[in-house]
Amino acid sequence: MTERNLNPNELTVVGHLDELRRRIILCLIFLAAGTAAGFILAKDLITLIEVPSSGIINGFIVIRPAEIISVYVRVALFFGLLAGLPAIIYHVWRYVRPAVGPGPGFALSAWMSAAMLLFVSGVAFSYYVALPAAVKFLISMTSGVAEPMITLSGYVSFAVSVLLTGGIVFEMPAVSAFLTTLGIVTPKFLRSRRKEAFFGLCVVAAVMTPTTDIFNLALFVVPMAALYEVSIIVSRAVYRLSVNKSIREAYAGQN
Repeated sequence: MTERNLNPNELTVVGHLDELRRRIILCLIFLAAGTAAGFILAKDLITLIEVPSSGIINGFIVIRPAEIISVYVRVALFFGLLAGLPAIIYHVWRYVRPAVGPGPGFALSAWMSAAMLLFVSGVAFSYYVALPAAVKFLISMTSGVAEPMITLSGYVSFAVSVLLTGGIVFEMPAVSAFLTTLGIVTPKFLRSRRKEAFFGLCVVAAVMTPTTDIFNLALFVVPMAALYEVSIIVSRAVYRLSVNKSIREAYAGQN
């Protein structure tokens, strides 16, 4: 029997590495296809990213001949990630699914839908709330000190960082459900680690946000703290489903 025909739970170490390599390649293919589409749509995407700064920044400048190329690359990669995200989430789940054990533990369709919805919600929050507020605050700090002349490359890098941060941060409940399904965390553990988690969230927000000011830090720490509480609720729901399922299976086995 070849390695390919084995049950995923019976794969050797080499088999698991081969499966991991195969799924990484598939994810990269989707990412490359999305990035290619991003290059085609780059000009429209740049215009869309500029919208949150309208009325705050009066136009952008380019100071190097090749600077626009780096802008196109960043925007295309960002779009490629968004376009390839469903495939990436799917293959991540399919790779770790055997570790969950038999049964629907946490349905693939439900987990994928939740992960996608949360990421898009995080990007939308950053686009409509965090990014305009951050730009307005930072530009206001230059008043009486300097005349802001923002490069297109600098703004796009800042905007993409904020959008990605929002998308990643909002994945917290989905990650909580995923780890609870795998038995790595429990709602009791999450509740008992609130203080440590809050400190950790502050550190993560400080690292992930592209600026170091308290205002932008708070823009992410407050939603992250709220999402942590939501994660506890989600973890409790998933945990109860798992416990009830185990009880039903044990009862059925006795009969």
